[in-house]
Amino acid sequence: MPAAAAAVAPAPTTEKPAQVPTDQVRVVIVLALLLAAGLRVLLAVRSGLWRDEALFLFVTRLPTTTDMLDFLRWNESHPPLFYLLMRALFAVFGPSANVALGVSVVLGIATVAAVYGVGVQMLGRRAALIAAALAAASPTLSLHSALARPYSLLPLLCLLSTFFLWRGLRGGRMRDWAGFGLTTLCLLLTHNWGWVVYVALGLTAVAAFVFVPPRPRRVLARDWLLTQAAVLAVYAPWFPALLYQSRHAGHGGGFLPPFGEELLKFARTSLFFPGSVAKIGGENDEIAPGVIAAALLTGLTAYAIRKAWRRADGGAGAVRDDVRLAVLLTAGIPLLAFVVALILSTRSYLLLVRCLATVVPCLLLAMSYGVASLSGPGQRLPPMIATAVLMAVSLATSLAQVNEIKSNAQDVAAAVAARARPTDLVVVTPVWMAPSFNYYFSPGNPQINYPDDGRRGAVSFTDLRRRLLDPEAFRRARARILAARQEGRRVWLVMEAGDVIEVHDRLRDSVGLSEKINNAGTAGIIRSNQIRAYLEQLYGPPDMTAVPPDRRTGDEILLALLYR
Repeated sequence: MPAAAAAVAPAPTTEKPAQVPTDQVRVVIVLALLLAAGLRVLLAVRSGLWRDEALFLFVTRLPTTTDMLDFLRWNESHPPLFYLLMRALFAVFGPSANVALGVSVVLGIATVAAVYGVGVQMLGRRAALIAAALAAASPTLSLHSALARPYSLLPLLCLLSTFFLWRGLRGGRMRDWAGFGLTTLCLLLTHNWGWVVYVALGLTAVAAFVFVPPRPRRVLARDWLLTQAAVLAVYAPWFPALLYQSRHAGHGGGFLPPFGEELLKFARTSLFFPGSVAKIGGENDEIAPGVIAAALLTGLTAYAIRKAWRRADGGAGAVRDDVRLAVLLTAGIPLLAFVVALILSTRSYLLLVRCLATVVPCLLLAMSYGVASLSGPGQRLPPMIATAVLMAVSLATSLAQVNEIKSNAQDVAAAVAARARPTDLVVVTPVWMAPSFNYYFSPGNPQINYPDDGRRGAVSFTDLRRRLLDPEAFRRARARILAARQEGRRVWLVMEAGDVIEVHDRLRDSVGLSEKINNAGTAGIIRSNQIRAYLEQLYGPPDMTAVPPDRRTGDEILLALLYR
């Protein structure tokens, strides 16, 4: 272009909508933070601890930090950062469940604030306000910010890592790359699902070099590679533990999950609708809410990408490269993470809602840019209506979750403790049900936490499928139950109410189970019902009034049966 023409050509402007007055911004942010705090507190205190929360507390309370790190290396599927953080806070405030839940709630509120702060810089104030409001009401983020688990920290770290990558690719200074390296390292050391995000971050950065050419490329590529090298070098001491965990723990795999079903679940995770509330331990399979969520999510995100890539050929309305890069990252990282998790699920299932929640803040930002872009000159009504509808549905679903419980383990443990005799044998099966029950059960009754012979709090998940299928473990459990019957002792059976199934005659006494059972969950359900059938064979029907079935709905509903 000739110099004269270049001088008069209008400079490209960002597609960010007109800015919201400062006073209105303050009001919206305060309301969003209050909403976030209220929802998360209500969800945190709605019942006693769920099994994974109790397990987390048992692990953090091991006698020494070395004991805790060794347990995580060889018996769990988690890296140590969140455990170390919580152990340090326990040393100051005391090792209580309220402290652990309080930390998660604070992290959840901080995520909402970070969505706004990051969104303002990347996509403009209007998109940031919409995203912050949706994040505050999000059932996914609210639910997982109300658990004493690392899932409250993961979305915050993913969001910050994405933000610092954006700053770095725009030609950021060394402190931006340092921020990217630190947040990415913390992500990897908080949860092994961080590696899914790590791959997505790398792929999206490469895409940025292709579709949003940063300058100077050589310098930015060098800084990006040096940051990756630093992250991997610091993580290296934990890498052998990661390899061991990947071989001996994790969820069952061995198949490629159905793409369509998993995509609908991913959409529901990002935008919940009534009837599609994702349980902590499982997912609702309703199709219609997922289709609606997928259509909205796809439409708004695609619209955001279209608006971000629109060029006006020298006219007003062109989009700056930094906004285009922001949309690429906030939309691309969640979608690539989903694809990576889908592929890796052939080895170990990774498409759990609590893990997918990690990328929800980024996706909400991309979608909110699409909502904000619905406005034209003097047209604020379309984005306001869209935001109000999304907020109403998200809030309704979040409030519906408040009416459910995490676990009834506290009530069941208290009921059993009130009626148990010192000689009673307590059988808790499968073993992953033991942490929540034993967290509240104080009597020292002999126990079987199948497939383990004794009482467990910090449960080992190493080779758990093999241990559940082990014929010798099943024989030992039956032998202890038979001895209790011969000695005239009573037996309590504690298992999840939803796991009770009829056992076919051919399975009733079958010690060996097929190695084709590819996950611990199925093996645990079968063994639990074989034990129940064996107890009925020895004792007859159980005393169903011992602990009446809990009529509430929730993530973990235990049932205690007394055989006498």
